[in-house]
Amino acid sequence: MSKQPSFAINLPPFKEIYRDLFIVKDPTIISLALINLATIYIAYTEKWNVFGILWIYWAQSISIGIISSIKILTIRTKEKLSWSEIISSAFLLQFILSFTHFVYAVFIFILSIAYHADPMVIMLAFSSTSIGFFLNHLFSLLYHRRFDKDPNEDLATLRNAPMIRIFPMHITLMLGVGLLLLKKANIPLIGDIALTGNILILFMLLKTYVDLAAHVNEHKQPSPKNLP
Repeated sequence: MSKQPSFAINLPPFKEIYRDLFIVKDPTIISLALINLATIYIAYTEKWNVFGILWIYWAQSISIGIISSIKILTIRTKEKLSWSEIISSAFLLQFILSFTHFVYAVFIFILSIAYHADPMVIMLAFSSTSIGFFLNHLFSLLYHRRFDKDPNEDLATLRNAPMIRIFPMHITLMLGVGLLLLKKANIPLIGDIALTGNILILFMLLKTYVDLAAHVNEHKQPSPKNLP
């Protein structure tokens, strides 16, 4: 039987992220860091508003859900699992995520219309980096399926992993709503920079850290002997 699900979010210390980036040099986390930093750079230089950022993270969330379902359908485990159990787990995951993403998409779309967001900016933001996130997650799946030494995967862990991984994207959505409310309320200073200012960039940096931390948790790399 599969282990009982756990939704605990335990972020690794920064030194583990540093290790995988600069000592182990895992190409999957390096590419993930680069696509996140590229998104931040483009958002800053092109002065994207919060709507473009929300659509990007919404698309990344969908990518994580798709790749996670593929992981479940191709699970490598020593447990004796029936195909019905594997398929039902993948279907349940996709049903939950699809419903969640549909609700969020409607929510963001309504807000975009209400606040007269520029559709060209949104489309540029969405198309320029969302494909990059999908390719990164696909590359990560193929790379780690080839080189991970421990093939014993747990069905409950695979089923719950995307829930934990997309948590920052949902927080981003709530932050966007909060910033819009601040803007509408005309709160001094905060309201003026809410849609395109440094607060949004700082949150994107925080999201990048959590994204990298979740990746490290999912793909534990062996430490070199000379690493403390």
